[in-house]
Amino acid sequence: MNACAYPLDVLPRDKQLAYDLQRSLIHECGHLIVGDHVGVINSFADFWLYEDVDPVKERLVGGQCRCFPPLGGRSNQLMGVAGIVAEGLADEEIDGEYFFCSGSLLDYIDGEPNAMSATDLEAAGEIDEELLDECADVIQRRWPDLIAEALHYLGQFEKRYADDDDVVAAASSVRVRLEGLASRFQMLDGALNAIRSSHS
Repeated sequence: MNACAYPLDVLPRDKQLAYDLQRSLIHECGHLIVGDHVGVINSFADFWLYEDVDPVKERLVGGQCRCFPPLGGRSNQLMGVAGIVAEGLADEEIDGEYFFCSGSLLDYIDGEPNAMSATDLEAAGEIDEELLDECADVIQRRWPDLIAEALHYLGQFEKRYADDDDVVAAASSVRVRLEGLASRFQMLDGALNAIRSSHS
């Protein structure tokens, strides 16, 4: 299902593309990174542009992650929530301060029918805060790898749709945003280490 709810009125096409493209890249690369962590051998992602959609109700950019071999148990659950957790880790910022609250994310998942795809929900099974926190910990430790993957696929997407001026503008905006996010958790780790040192 290609459902999406925008918090604001309809944006210009290049701005909507940037919004959807960044979310799709972060989401699918979250699956890739967690898949690598839990033992997936082969994985790849694909991204495409939707044509003739209602931008108020639907995303302009689609994405999909494929991982082999299929996994079960806790590994499959972590894979299921990896996309939405990665999105949360990229988004959760207020007044320049980073935070991640698994409880708030869980409330969102429970309250928003389109928060996760049917495939992700099936893989995740029963979702609780412990699962979301475990997944967030994996992604935070591999965050630079996630951003590197996202930039790689961004380049592919831009080349694929190089004749679309809005895509080119959106890709440029997303590249700057992703590069700015690359060191997010390195700075957080540094701050935490400084606090620990002050109490030792």
